[in-house]
Amino acid sequence: MNIPISIILTFISLIYGLALAHALSCIAEYIQYKKSLKQYWLWWVWATVIMFLSIGFWVSIYVSWSEVGIPMRGFVLIVIQSFLFYLTIFIFFNHIREMKIKDLK
Repeated sequence: MNIPISIILTFISLIYGLALAHALSCIAEYIQYKKSLKQYWLWWVWATVIMFLSIGFWVSIYVSWSEVGIPMRGFVLIVIQSFLFYLTIFIFFNHIREMKIKDLK
């Protein structure tokens, strides 16, 4: 059973959109409260890499599968990858109110 790419891209876009919205809201808080939060340059490098990886993963899914239908096994693997990526974003980016120590290191 092949699943049309439009359904998969919509589903994946929602997951990646939620992850990026969470990351961008946390980054906005970090910039807003930069005086009360101890900054660390390596954290910002990792944040930038993760943001570019999210865009790269989404584009690679589209480029790889845009011409063909995806079998159910491929769909399950893409969903697992997307959920793991969302979990990574959710763990890496914390809201300031959730931080016990106001330090990015």
